Amino acid sequence: MIQVYLFYDYWEDIGTIKSFFDANLSLTEEPPKSEFYDPKTPFFTSARFLPPTKVDKCRIVDSIILNGCFLRGCSIQHSMVGIRSRLETGVELQVDFTHKSARVKSLNVHRQAHVRSVKFIPNKSWIVTGVDDMFIRVYDSNSLEKIKQFEVHEDYIRTLKCYHCKIVLL
Repeated sequence: MIQVYLFYDYWEDIGTIKSFFDANLSLTEEPPKSEFYDPKTPFFTSARFLPPTKVDKCRIVDSIILNGCFLRGCSIQHSMVGIRSRLETGVELQVDFTHKSARVKSLNVHRQAHVRSVKFIPNKSWIVTGVDDMFIRVYDSNSLEKIKQFEVHEDYIRTLKCYHCKIVLL
């Protein structure tokens, strides 16, 4: 016996990075495809123990800002700002849908091991990657050339933490 349930509510396939990005960005549209603020149908996520985002003299339009961010004097339009992001005076962040399908930059880190964590260090123009082969690799974000590679652990690198005052790789 086969039973069918017809589902008419919000659903998106988020099986690729692009579809995940598009699904998240669609939440900034008016009206959004789904409403997650209805008290009759609560939406639960995992708890993050981060401070609230601090916003000082910013222009934010149709955007979602996640926890732990520090925003000062920036302009954000139709974008999502990830956890612990820091945007300073003069930064303008806007998704341009006219070039939505274009690939801006592509970086081949490792052919066989999974990349578990990536961080961008803006003041150094670095992209730092943690890979399942137990190596951290540092790339120049402009040329995409590898600057340094070093073995750091006997186990998988699950996360990278980059502090704004000093570059510390754990």
